[in-house]
Amino acid sequence: MKHLLSLFYFFILFNFSFSQNLWNVKVGVDNSIAIQNYWSNELEEVRMIVSAPFSKSVYAKDIFVFGDKWKTVIFPDDFQLVFGDSISLEEKEELTISIKKKREVLSKTTFTFDPSLNPFLQLDKYSDREKLTDVWGNIIDAYTWDDKLGRNVVVRSILENETTQDTLTYIKNYLYFYHFIEDVSGNLSLVRKFTDSYKSCLHSNNTHFSIESIELTDINRDTIGEISAFYTLNCSLEDTIPYISKVLMSTNGKKYVVSTIIDPCSMDPIELKSSLNLSGFGYFDRYLRKKLRKNL
Repeated sequence: MKHLLSLFYFFILFNFSFSQNLWNVKVGVDNSIAIQNYWSNELEEVRMIVSAPFSKSVYAKDIFVFGDKWKTVIFPDDFQLVFGDSISLEEKEELTISIKKKREVLSKTTFTFDPSLNPFLQLDKYSDREKLTDVWGNIIDAYTWDDKLGRNVVVRSILENETTQDTLTYIKNYLYFYHFIEDVSGNLSLVRKFTDSYKSCLHSNNTHFSIESIELTDINRDTIGEISAFYTLNCSLEDTIPYISKVLMSTNGKKYVVSTIIDPCSMDPIELKSSLNLSGFGYFDRYLRKKLRKNL
Protein backbone atom coordinates (compact mmCIF):
# COMPACT_ATOMS: atom_id res chain seq x y z
CA MET A 1 0.00 0.00 0.00
CA LYS A 2 2.80 2.41 0.92
CA HIS A 3 4.48 1.57 -2.37
CA LEU A 4 1.32 2.40 -4.31
CA LEU A 5 0.90 5.72 -2.45
CA SER A 6 4.51 6.64 -3.20
CA LEU A 7 3.96 5.93 -6.86
CA PHE A 8 0.75 7.99 -6.80
CA TYR A 9 2.45 11.05 -5.25
CA PHE A 10 5.37 10.68 -7.64
CA PHE A 11 2.94 10.61 -10.56
CA ILE A 12 1.22 13.79 -9.34
CA LEU A 13 4.51 15.65 -8.79
CA PHE A 14 5.90 14.45 -12.10
CA ASN A 15 2.85 15.63 -14.02
CA PHE A 16 2.85 19.02 -12.23
CA SER A 17 6.53 19.49 -13.06
CA PHE A 18 5.98 18.26 -16.60
CA SER A 19 3.11 20.71 -17.20
CA GLN A 20 5.21 23.57 -15.89
CA ASN A 21 8.10 22.68 -18.19
CA LEU A 22 5.83 22.95 -21.23
CA TRP A 23 5.71 26.73 -20.89
CA ASN A 24 8.38 29.31 -21.68
CA VAL A 25 8.15 32.82 -20.26
CA LYS A 26 10.34 35.73 -21.44
CA VAL A 27 10.32 39.27 -20.05
CA GLY A 28 11.55 42.02 -22.36
CA VAL A 29 13.39 45.23 -21.54
CA ASP A 30 10.13 47.16 -22.00
CA ASN A 31 8.25 44.96 -19.49
CA SER A 32 6.70 42.91 -22.29
CA ILE A 33 5.81 39.36 -21.25
CA ALA A 34 5.93 36.63 -23.91
CA ILE A 35 4.68 33.09 -23.26
CA GLN A 36 4.88 29.91 -25.30
CA ASN A 37 3.61 26.36 -24.90
CA TYR A 38 6.32 24.79 -27.00
CA TRP A 39 4.87 21.26 -27.21
CA SER A 40 1.32 22.23 -28.01
CA ASN A 41 -0.54 22.26 -31.33
CA GLU A 42 -3.86 23.46 -29.91
CA LEU A 43 -5.54 26.76 -29.13
CA GLU A 44 -5.49 27.30 -25.36
CA GLU A 45 -7.04 30.00 -23.21
CA VAL A 46 -4.99 30.82 -20.13
CA ARG A 47 -4.95 33.55 -17.51
CA MET A 48 -1.73 35.43 -16.87
CA ILE A 49 -1.51 36.82 -13.33
CA VAL A 50 1.08 39.33 -12.21
CA SER A 51 1.27 39.94 -8.49
CA ALA A 52 3.29 42.24 -6.25
CA PRO A 53 3.92 40.64 -2.84
CA PHE A 54 4.75 43.87 -1.00
CA SER A 55 1.94 46.07 -2.31
CA LYS A 56 -0.43 43.07 -2.47
CA SER A 57 -1.49 44.06 -5.99
CA VAL A 58 -2.81 41.51 -8.47
CA TYR A 59 -3.21 42.07 -12.20
CA ALA A 60 -4.80 39.62 -14.66
CA LYS A 61 -4.98 39.13 -18.41
CA ASP A 62 -6.89 36.39 -20.25
CA ILE A 63 -5.15 35.41 -23.47
CA PHE A 64 -5.31 32.79 -26.20
CA VAL A 65 -2.13 30.94 -27.14
CA PHE A 66 -2.11 28.98 -30.37
CA GLY A 67 0.21 25.99 -30.55
CA ASP A 68 3.84 26.85 -29.94
CA LYS A 69 3.46 30.44 -31.19
CA TRP A 70 4.74 33.14 -28.83
CA LYS A 71 2.09 35.46 -27.41
CA THR A 72 3.27 38.86 -26.14
CA VAL A 73 1.48 41.31 -23.81
CA ILE A 74 2.70 44.49 -22.17
CA PHE A 75 2.65 44.99 -18.42
CA PRO A 76 0.78 46.85 -16.99
CA ASP A 77 -0.88 48.39 -20.09
CA ASP A 78 -2.63 45.22 -21.27
CA PHE A 79 -3.62 44.02 -17.78
CA GLN A 80 -6.57 44.73 -15.50
CA LEU A 81 -6.05 45.42 -11.80
CA VAL A 82 -8.24 42.88 -9.98
CA PHE A 83 -7.04 43.30 -6.40
CA GLY A 84 -5.18 45.85 -4.28
CA ASP A 85 -3.66 49.18 -5.31
CA SER A 86 -1.92 50.03 -8.57
CA ILE A 87 1.81 49.43 -8.50
CA SER A 88 4.19 52.39 -8.69
CA LEU A 89 5.13 53.55 -12.17
CA GLU A 90 8.27 55.22 -10.84
CA GLU A 91 10.05 52.59 -8.74
CA LYS A 92 11.40 49.10 -9.41
CA GLU A 93 9.57 46.18 -7.86
CA GLU A 94 9.92 42.39 -7.81
CA LEU A 95 6.83 40.79 -9.37
CA THR A 96 5.60 37.24 -9.86
CA ILE A 97 4.13 35.94 -13.12
CA SER A 98 1.76 32.97 -12.93
CA ILE A 99 0.12 31.24 -15.88
CA LYS A 100 -3.09 29.49 -14.91
CA LYS A 101 -5.60 27.32 -16.74
CA LYS A 102 -8.73 27.16 -14.63
CA ARG A 103 -7.23 26.45 -11.18
CA GLU A 104 -4.05 24.75 -12.36
CA VAL A 105 -0.79 26.70 -12.19
CA LEU A 106 1.03 25.94 -15.44
CA SER A 107 4.08 28.11 -14.83
CA LYS A 108 5.43 30.54 -12.27
CA THR A 109 8.41 32.91 -12.41
CA THR A 110 9.60 36.28 -11.08
CA PHE A 111 10.97 39.40 -12.75
CA THR A 112 12.01 42.94 -11.86
CA PHE A 113 9.51 45.50 -13.08
CA ASP A 114 11.36 48.69 -14.08
CA PRO A 115 8.93 51.36 -15.34
CA SER A 116 11.59 53.94 -16.21
CA LEU A 117 12.45 54.28 -19.91
CA ASN A 118 15.30 56.73 -19.40
CA PRO A 119 16.69 56.42 -15.86
CA PHE A 120 20.04 58.03 -16.70
CA LEU A 121 19.22 60.52 -19.47
CA GLN A 122 17.91 64.07 -19.27
CA LEU A 123 16.49 66.08 -22.19
CA ASP A 124 17.24 69.83 -22.11
CA LYS A 125 16.70 72.81 -24.38
CA TYR A 126 19.61 73.60 -26.72
CA SER A 127 20.37 77.30 -26.70
CA ASP A 128 23.35 77.67 -29.10
CA ARG A 129 21.22 78.25 -32.17
CA GLU A 130 23.97 80.27 -33.88
CA LYS A 131 25.67 76.91 -34.56
CA LEU A 132 22.69 75.60 -36.50
CA THR A 133 23.54 77.33 -39.78
CA ASP A 134 23.19 74.12 -41.82
CA VAL A 135 19.59 73.53 -40.76
CA TRP A 136 17.07 74.07 -43.55
CA GLY A 137 13.81 75.95 -43.00
CA ASN A 138 12.57 77.69 -39.90
CA ILE A 139 13.78 76.12 -36.66
CA ILE A 140 10.93 74.94 -34.45
CA ASP A 141 12.97 73.78 -31.45
CA ALA A 142 16.27 72.17 -30.47
CA TYR A 143 17.16 69.81 -27.61
CA THR A 144 20.25 68.17 -26.17
CA TRP A 145 21.20 65.26 -23.91
CA ASP A 146 24.34 63.40 -22.88
CA ASP A 147 24.75 59.66 -23.30
CA LYS A 148 27.43 57.08 -24.12
CA LEU A 149 27.95 58.62 -27.57
CA GLY A 150 28.57 62.13 -26.21
CA ARG A 151 26.49 65.28 -26.34
CA ASN A 152 23.52 64.82 -28.68
CA VAL A 153 21.64 67.68 -30.33
CA VAL A 154 18.35 67.29 -32.20
CA VAL A 155 16.62 70.01 -34.21
CA ARG A 156 13.15 70.14 -35.74
CA SER A 157 12.44 72.61 -38.55
CA ILE A 158 9.85 73.30 -41.26
CA LEU A 159 10.11 74.81 -44.72
CA GLU A 160 7.08 76.08 -46.66
CA ASN A 161 7.27 76.42 -50.43
CA GLU A 162 4.63 77.89 -52.76
CA THR A 163 4.36 77.32 -56.50
CA THR A 164 1.80 78.56 -59.02
CA GLN A 165 0.63 76.46 -61.92
CA ASP A 166 -2.26 77.35 -64.22
CA THR A 167 -3.41 80.05 -61.77
CA LEU A 168 -3.51 77.49 -58.95
CA THR A 169 -1.32 77.90 -55.86
CA TYR A 170 0.26 74.74 -54.48
CA ILE A 171 1.86 74.67 -51.05
CA LYS A 172 4.53 72.15 -50.05
CA ASN A 173 5.59 71.75 -46.44
CA TYR A 174 8.90 70.03 -45.69
CA LEU A 175 9.63 68.72 -42.21
CA TYR A 176 13.26 68.23 -41.12
CA PHE A 177 14.64 66.34 -38.15
CA TYR A 178 18.40 66.69 -37.53
CA HIS A 179 20.50 64.62 -35.15
CA PHE A 180 24.00 65.94 -34.34
CA ILE A 181 26.83 65.04 -31.98
CA GLU A 182 28.67 67.99 -30.43
CA ASP A 183 32.38 67.44 -29.69
CA VAL A 184 34.38 68.92 -26.81
CA SER A 185 35.22 71.97 -28.95
CA GLY A 186 31.53 72.66 -29.58
CA ASN A 187 31.54 71.57 -33.22
CA LEU A 188 28.47 69.77 -34.54
CA SER A 189 28.78 66.60 -36.63
CA LEU A 190 25.68 65.37 -38.44
CA VAL A 191 24.62 61.86 -37.42
CA ARG A 192 21.43 61.69 -39.45
CA LYS A 193 19.04 64.02 -41.27
CA PHE A 194 15.42 63.01 -41.82
CA THR A 195 13.08 64.67 -44.30
CA ASP A 196 9.38 64.20 -44.96
CA SER A 197 6.89 66.32 -46.87
CA TYR A 198 3.37 66.67 -48.14
CA LYS A 199 3.10 68.15 -51.60
CA SER A 200 0.47 69.41 -54.04
CA CYS A 201 -1.75 70.99 -51.39
CA LEU A 202 -4.06 73.66 -52.75
CA HIS A 203 -4.27 76.93 -50.79
CA SER A 204 -3.23 75.47 -47.41
CA ASN A 205 -0.94 72.85 -45.89
CA ASN A 206 -1.37 71.55 -42.35
CA THR A 207 1.76 69.36 -42.30
CA HIS A 208 3.37 69.83 -38.88
CA PHE A 209 5.24 68.35 -35.93
CA SER A 210 3.39 67.80 -32.68
CA ILE A 211 5.46 70.12 -30.46
CA GLU A 212 4.86 68.32 -27.16
CA SER A 213 5.55 64.85 -28.61
CA ILE A 214 9.36 65.09 -28.42
CA GLU A 215 10.54 62.41 -25.99
CA LEU A 216 13.84 60.90 -24.86
CA THR A 217 13.98 57.24 -23.84
CA ASP A 218 16.46 54.43 -23.25
CA ILE A 219 14.17 51.48 -23.83
CA ASN A 220 16.88 48.86 -24.29
CA ARG A 221 18.95 50.38 -21.46
CA ASP A 222 22.21 50.59 -23.40
CA THR A 223 22.80 54.22 -22.27
CA ILE A 224 22.29 55.43 -25.84
CA GLY A 225 19.22 57.64 -26.01
CA GLU A 226 16.35 57.26 -28.43
CA ILE A 227 14.67 60.51 -29.42
CA SER A 228 11.20 60.37 -30.96
CA ALA A 229 8.55 62.75 -32.26
CA PHE A 230 5.07 62.58 -33.78
CA TYR A 231 4.04 64.47 -36.91
CA THR A 232 1.15 64.79 -39.37
CA LEU A 233 1.13 65.09 -43.15
CA ASN A 234 -2.09 66.85 -44.03
CA CYS A 235 -3.32 69.40 -46.54
CA SER A 236 -6.47 70.55 -44.80
CA LEU A 237 -7.71 71.63 -41.40
CA GLU A 238 -11.06 69.97 -42.14
CA ASP A 239 -11.88 66.88 -40.09
CA THR A 240 -13.29 64.88 -43.03
CA ILE A 241 -10.13 64.61 -45.19
CA PRO A 242 -7.81 61.57 -44.82
CA TYR A 243 -4.28 62.32 -43.65
CA ILE A 244 -1.06 60.56 -42.64
CA SER A 245 0.38 60.38 -39.13
CA LYS A 246 3.84 59.09 -38.23
CA VAL A 247 6.18 58.62 -35.30
CA LEU A 248 9.89 58.93 -36.02
CA MET A 249 12.66 57.64 -33.75
CA SER A 250 16.38 58.38 -34.09
CA THR A 251 19.04 56.47 -32.16
CA ASN A 252 22.69 55.67 -32.81
CA GLY A 253 22.49 56.89 -36.42
CA LYS A 254 19.43 54.79 -37.30
CA LYS A 255 15.81 55.77 -37.84
CA TYR A 256 12.63 53.82 -37.14
CA VAL A 257 9.13 54.81 -38.24
CA VAL A 258 5.57 53.70 -37.52
CA SER A 259 2.86 55.30 -39.67
CA THR A 260 -0.84 55.16 -40.43
CA ILE A 261 -3.44 56.69 -42.73
CA ILE A 262 -6.33 58.24 -40.86
CA ASP A 263 -9.74 58.41 -42.51
CA PRO A 264 -11.95 60.45 -40.14
CA CYS A 265 -15.08 59.14 -41.88
CA SER A 266 -14.20 55.47 -41.50
CA MET A 267 -15.24 53.22 -38.65
CA ASP A 268 -12.60 50.61 -39.50
CA PRO A 269 -9.78 49.94 -37.00
CA ILE A 270 -6.63 51.92 -37.57
CA GLU A 271 -3.91 49.90 -39.33
CA LEU A 272 -0.37 50.75 -38.31
CA LYS A 273 2.62 50.15 -40.57
CA SER A 274 6.15 49.69 -39.19
CA SER A 275 9.36 50.32 -41.10
CA LEU A 276 11.10 47.10 -42.13
CA ASN A 277 14.06 47.61 -39.80
CA LEU A 278 11.73 47.38 -36.78
CA SER A 279 11.22 43.65 -37.36
CA GLY A 280 14.19 42.81 -35.14
CA PHE A 281 13.41 45.41 -32.48
CA GLY A 282 10.09 44.50 -30.92
CA TYR A 283 10.58 46.81 -27.95
CA PHE A 284 11.03 49.85 -30.24
CA ASP A 285 8.08 48.78 -32.38
CA ARG A 286 5.77 48.38 -29.38
CA TYR A 287 6.81 51.74 -27.97
CA LEU A 288 6.33 53.60 -31.27
CA ARG A 289 2.94 51.99 -31.90
CA LYS A 290 1.79 52.98 -28.43
CA LYS A 291 3.07 56.53 -28.94
CA LEU A 292 1.38 56.87 -32.31
CA ARG A 293 -2.00 55.77 -30.94
CA LYS A 294 -1.58 58.10 -27.96
CA ASN A 295 -1.03 61.13 -30.23
CA LEU A 296 -3.86 60.49 -32.68
